[in-house]
Amino acid sequence: MAVCDYCSKRFGLFGVHENGYSFCSAACRDRARQLLQSLAAVAPQEIQSYVDHARAGPCKGCGGSGPVDLYQSYRVYSFVVLTRWSTQNHFVCRSCARKEQIKSLALSALFGWWGIPFGLIFTPVQIVRNIAALAGKAGGHASQRLQNILKLNLARQIAARAATMAGPTIQAAS
Repeated sequence: MAVCDYCSKRFGLFGVHENGYSFCSAACRDRARQLLQSLAAVAPQEIQSYVDHARAGPCKGCGGSGPVDLYQSYRVYSFVVLTRWSTQNHFVCRSCARKEQIKSLALSALFGWWGIPFGLIFTPVQIVRNIAALAGKAGGHASQRLQNILKLNLARQIAARAATMAGPTIQAAS
């Protein structure tokens, strides 16, 4: 399942994808477009500085110094006719991400197979996704997903600041 970059709601196959962003609906996409317009006045260097500052923060997993990024791990659990699969996001260092991916790989390998028919279908998929995530290189730059989330966060901050500066409108009494 994917996660909407605007509202963080989980969605299945029928999301809207545009410019590297994923949205649960066209309404979220339209709201994000409006929000991202506020970034037009911000220099690209300032946006990159914001992203770099977020990546340089401490790891939420081990408390160590960054760089941190957004990593995914994939799980599946099955029991007879019930199968549940998920994608989990982790904003951590590469070492902590690998631990989570190995844990998800092991849990899926142990508990994913026991549902018919979906356990037999989704378990190999989630195992391969974890192996691919483990094999992925740690880049020197923030992942596209993290950049998208941080840009939306920065746009929200700018919009909130603009709203507080505008203040309430006062009408004269007659």
